[in-house]
Amino acid sequence: MKRIFGIIWMIILAFVIVEAPLSLKASAASPSIEEHVLKPSNHTEKVLKKVSLSMNNNVYHMSISNNIKKDDTGSKGYHIQIDPKTMTYSVTNIKKEKVQEEESQNNVSIPMTPSRSVTPHSHSFPSSARTSPPQQTAYTKIKAVTHDPLGADLVWTIHQLTWNYNGTHAYKNSTEGSCNYASPSLFGSHWFNDSCQYDGYDVIDGGQAVTVTAHGLYHNYDFGSVNKITNVSHTVYIEGHGDGSSYYNVDWTKTGEFTFFLGLDVYEYNG
Repeated sequence: MKRIFGIIWMIILAFVIVEAPLSLKASAASPSIEEHVLKPSNHTEKVLKKVSLSMNNNVYHMSISNNIKKDDTGSKGYHIQIDPKTMTYSVTNIKKEKVQEEESQNNVSIPMTPSRSVTPHSHSFPSSARTSPPQQTAYTKIKAVTHDPLGADLVWTIHQLTWNYNGTHAYKNSTEGSCNYASPSLFGSHWFNDSCQYDGYDVIDGGQAVTVTAHGLYHNYDFGSVNKITNVSHTVYIEGHGDGSSYYNVDWTKTGEFTFFLGLDVYEYNG
C-alpha cells in the first residue's frame, strides 16, 4: 500500500509540473525577487491588511497580516494563492467544517516551549497601565498550514495569545501553541519538526498592546528525491490590544526541492 501511494504521488508531481503556470515555474527558478507588496485580485473573497512576497537565493518568503475587530469572534480559514506574474493575491474562504475540524490523532504534535531569548523585563508593564485593573479577557489563535498541491495538510503551526484588557491597556494572560506534522502524509512523504518555540511577551505602545511570537521549523527528505531536503518555517506574531481587538502576521518561508508545489492556508480563531 505504501508503494502504491508513492507511485501515485510521483504521478501527481509529474502532472503538476506539466500543468503548473509558467509564471509559477519562473518564480521558482528566479534567483531573486525583491520584496513586493501584492495587490488583491479582482476575484479575491477577502482583502487582507497586507500580503508581501520575496525570493532570495531560492528562499521563498511570503508575509501575511490582518486586523481582527473586538466583536469579530468565531473561526475563519483562508486559502491564499498568488500570481507572481501580476503580483496579485487571491483568498478563497475555507469551508466551515474544515475550519472547525478537530486535529487528527494520527499526526505528530509537539507543544511549544519558551525560547532562550526570553528576557526578565519582557513581561513588565508601565506603571500607568497598572492603575486600571483588567476588566475583560480575549484570545486570538492563528493556525498557519503548509499543504501539498491537492490540499493535504503537511505541517502546521498553532499559536494562541490570551490577554486581559480594560478598554485602554492590555495585560498578559497566557500563551500556548504547538507544531504539527504529517509523518507520513496522505501520499507517504515524511515531515519532521526542527524547532517549536515562542518568544517572551512584549508590551508595546505604552501598555496598549501585548505581543508574542511563535516559531515552527520543519523539514522533509522525501517530498520528491530521497537525497534532497525541503524546508518550511512558520513565524506567527500576535498583538492583543487594550480595546479587545487584535492583529497578526504570518511569515512563511520555504526552500529546497519542489517548494513551488507547497501552498499556505491561514486560520483565525477569536473569542
